[in-house]
Amino acid sequence: MTIEELVQVAKAAAPQILKQVPDEVAAALLREAFAEVARRIEAADNSVVTVAEFGRFRVRNVEAGDGKPATKRAIFKANSSA
Repeated sequence: MTIEELVQVAKAAAPQILKQVPDEVAAALLREAFAEVARRIEAADNSVVTVAEFGRFRVRNVEAGDGKPATKRAIFKANSSA
């Protein structure tokens, strides 16, 4: 799903909230929000990054072995919708 598609889905789901927001502005806001989540995941070491209303990312440093540097893995678990 692209950012532009996500904007259209959000506008369809809640038109009263986003009707005055141009698509380009909504897309820029989403890009910045996702970039911030990425920055927090990158900065996390063996911890959990929680995004309210969305879910959590369990971040682990994983040894690559064979003399290769450790890598970071993030496992996402979405919030359950009731």
